[in-house]
Formats: sequence, C-alpha cells, structure tokens
Amino acid sequence: MQRLIEGLTAPNGPHSSFPLKTQIIKILKYMISDMSKFVQPYVGTILPTIWQLLTQLADFYVKVVVNEIEAAPFNGPEQDEDVVDDFVQMILQIFEFVHTIIEMKKYKAAIMNVLTDLVYITVLYMQITEDQARQWVEDPEKFVDDEDEQGVEFTIRVTAHDVLLIVGREYENQLLPCFTEALGKHSAVAEVDRNAGNPHWWKIHESSMLAVGSFKDMIVESPASFDMGQYLALIKMLMESHASPYLLGRCLWLLSRAIYGFCTNLKGNKDERHVLILSKLEHFFDGLVGLFEHSQNTVLGLLLEALSATISVRRKTKKGCGGRRV
Repeated sequence: MQRLIEGLTAPNGPHSSFPLKTQIIKILKYMISDMSKFVQPYVGTILPTIWQLLTQLADFYVKVVVNEIEAAPFNGPEQDEDVVDDFVQMILQIFEFVHTIIEMKKYKAAIMNVLTDLVYITVLYMQITEDQARQWVEDPEKFVDDEDEQGVEFTIRVTAHDVLLIVGREYENQLLPCFTEALGKHSAVAEVDRNAGNPHWWKIHESSMLAVGSFKDMIVESPASFDMGQYLALIKMLMESHASPYLLGRCLWLLSRAIYGFCTNLKGNKDERHVLILSKLEHFFDGLVGLFEHSQNTVLGLLLEALSATISVRRKTKKGCGGRRV
C-alpha cells in the first residue's frame, strides 16, 4: 500500500507517469468501495494524497488545458499532446474517486471539513477549455450536444459538474453557505484577472453560473442562504461586458432558470404581464426564424422547441406573430 501512495507523489520520470498514477487511483477507488476493512488503516494517508493531487494540479490544468497559455510543465519523454491527454485522464479518475468518497456515509465528516474548498476546486475544473470553444465555433451541433443535460461525452467539465451535483444531493443542508463562500472567492479572482487584462477572466464566471443554475431549487427554498438579488446584479454586469458569447449564453440560461417558464405561467393570464409578453412575441419569432436557415439537426430541434414555446403563448399566432408562417 505504501508503494501505491508513493507512486502518486513521485514526480514523472523513469519511475512514475500519469498513466501509472491513473491506474493507482483506480485501484485505490476499488479498495475504498469494495475492500473498506482492508484499506481503513491507510485512509488517513490516501485521502490527503488524492486531495493534494487535485488541488495542486488545478493551476496547471487552467493554464495548460483550459486557457492554453503555457506548455505542459511536466517531466517525461512523451510528446506534449500525449502528456496532456494522460494528465486529463488522471484528473478524470481523481473525480471518479471523489465521487465514490462523497457517496459513502463513513467519510461524511471528512468531506464536511473541506466542503467549501471542494466546491471551489470543482467549479474551477468546470471551466470551458479553449479546445471546446474552438470545436463549438466550428460545429454548433457539438455545442448543443456537449452542453445538453443528457450529453454523454466524458470530459472534465461534465465529470466535475456531476460531482458538484452529488455534493448538492448529499450535503444539501450544509451546502449553500459553503457554496456562497466559494463563489465569492472565484468572483474576487476573476475581477483581479479582468483588471489585469486576462482575456480568460470570464470563464470562471461561466462555470459559477452553471453551478448556480444547477442548484436553483435549493436556492429558491433557502433564500436567506444565497443572495440571489446580488448575484443577478452581477449577471447584469457580465451581460454588459460582451466578453464572450458563451458567457452571454450562460447568463441567459441562468436567467431562464430563475424565472417561471413564460408559456406555462403566462399563457392563461390576461393581466399586464401577458400583454407585455405578447408585445415582444414578434421579436422572439423573428429572432428564432432567422436562425433556421443556417442550422442543422440538433440545433434545429432546439429552435423548434423554442418556436413551439413562443407560439404556445398565444394560439392565435397571426396576430401575435404578425400573421407570418414558417
């Protein structure tokens, strides 16, 4: 067991590598879940070692994988691209390990001790990578597939988000104060980066908003634990920054999570709210129709859903949408 733990802390070189570390973490995950009595004497060493890997390598991950502002700073004979791929696989395996620990009640106290830091580091790993952004620009279909809640691609962003959702499920009553503190730290760092001219400052806000939207129900049920009004003021500022279309899209997504769906809530209403929505229908309709010509498959399905929702606000669409047809 000691050799396994030493293998995780050894620098890359003749006696260690990311693939080796990945396999060691996989073995330790199996032992934690299926050989708990055998591994119990070593847990006090295993957990800090895994945690240290996840936290200490976060800065490398952001610089090398997320923002691509540095070459891989790892020692080893492999080509840079191969090293980065191996590094990513190791991080994925660490999150699988964390996933296992979170769901085991015997480690609840250990998780509580680092809950704020766990939320902080998980949101950090949820950031959009430059490679993802390039692929989405080239193929909007991939963007829809990757960001769909039913998406299946196994990325660090998706895996970290899954871990965050599990944390929310297992630690619901204790989470929001820790969550608020973690987001505050991220906002402070992002502001420093923005003032320093870092073009990637917006990414941590985007992943933070993904986290906030994911905990919508929890926040609504405990308004005293999360200042949604203050956060919406931040969203307004971010929307006006024009830093990235992905940031703007996430702002709109979060706002949609924070309001009632206007179709279900307003289509039966006859008061001023319904009139306000009807006055905007033609603009919604024109905006959606203009996107159809350049869209395919998954994006078309998404547009049709939105168009159907818009039309359902008022069945007499000739008046609400200027008498137009698709």
